[in-house]
This record gives sequence, C-alpha cells and structure tokens, in this order.
Amino acid sequence: MMKYRLKLGISFYTKKDLKVIFASLSHVMEILYLTITKTNIMKFPAFLVTGILALILNNQHEKPMLLDNQRGTVKCDAITNDRLIADILDNDLAYKKLIDLYHPKIVKEQRERNIHDSKYTDKIITYSAKGDSFTFYKGNGTFFLVGLTLTSPKLILLHNIQIGSDKSVLKEKFKKQMLSDKVCLSDLEGGSTFTFAFKNNKLIRIEFIGLVD
Repeated sequence: MMKYRLKLGISFYTKKDLKVIFASLSHVMEILYLTITKTNIMKFPAFLVTGILALILNNQHEKPMLLDNQRGTVKCDAITNDRLIADILDNDLAYKKLIDLYHPKIVKEQRERNIHDSKYTDKIITYSAKGDSFTFYKGNGTFFLVGLTLTSPKLILLHNIQIGSDKSVLKEKFKKQMLSDKVCLSDLEGGSTFTFAFKNNKLIRIEFIGLVD
C-alpha cells in the first residue's frame, strides 16, 4: 500500500531538524568506514556493506527523533490509539458534518494528479470559518481529511473535548498522565496524528495531519 503525503506545507524540516539528521548520517558513515577498515578483507561484497549500513540505520531509528513529537523545548506526550482516531475521523470530522456545522468558505483549492491513475485529477480543498480551518483531499468523489486547525470552541471531539477544555478531561479520555503542554494522538502506522496544545492547563489549539493512500 503506497502512502502519499500531500503538499500542505506540513512536512518541511527546520534547520535544527536538518542539523540533527545530517549529524546522524555522518555518524552512521563513520561507523561503517571504521567497520570496513578494521578488517583484513581487501574487497567487501556490496550486499555485506548494504547489510551493515541497514543495521546501523535501524539502531539509529530506535533513538528518539526530533520531528513532529518534539519542537524546541516543548515535548509531546505520545499516545497511540487506532480506535480513538477512527472515532474522531468517522464521527466528529466527517465532511458533511463539518460543512453543515460551519458553512465555511473555500480559501484555497488546488489540483493534484491521481497517484494511482494519471488520467484523473483530484482536488485539495481548504475551508475556513470562525477561526478554524480544515483541508480535504477529494478523490473519486470521496473526501478525506488531511489537515485541521481548531482555535475556537465550536467543534466538539469525542463528546467533551473542545477548545477551552481542562487538561483533566483529556487525561480521563486518554487514560494517560500528561506531563507536558502538548499531547500527540496517533494511529499505529503514524499516518494520522492529532496534536493538542495547552496553556495553563486549558486546551488552546488542536491540529491534525493525515495521509491519504
């Protein structure tokens, strides 16, 4: 199954991220070089070099990465729950429900070639209303939510989560102790992530990033 990250300006790295990535790659290449030069073999089979590099990279990925789960000094409390993600997307953030609730205006619309069949062109549509915005990918007549930003209390998720909610509400809903001012709720594959931001223990912002197959 191929996954396609939409060009929504949400997958770019900061200079700090790139510095971490390049430093890791440099360390990997140094380990590989030392591994090879300390042997008595004059020529290394290509498959063996590739295997060593893959093992090193796997070890690197086991370490925490400064990507979506951590920005600056604000760490994200990570939660993985497929059922909650599906519940929010299927019930609270269905396309028709959002349109009927907000009656929003279209602020941006762009076309993308369908990745499975180049004969078809899909649309990426961003709506905005009352300080909130949401982006849908429209393909073959079906709408998929791929981006969301909430700063108003108009929309309620999971029956009682909305802007202004106390952190204790999310603690009870997610059954997790929250130590930071940012909570990331993701599915097992990491293709859908909600980020809940708090200030003074009050929910002030909700963001969603999704992938479409």
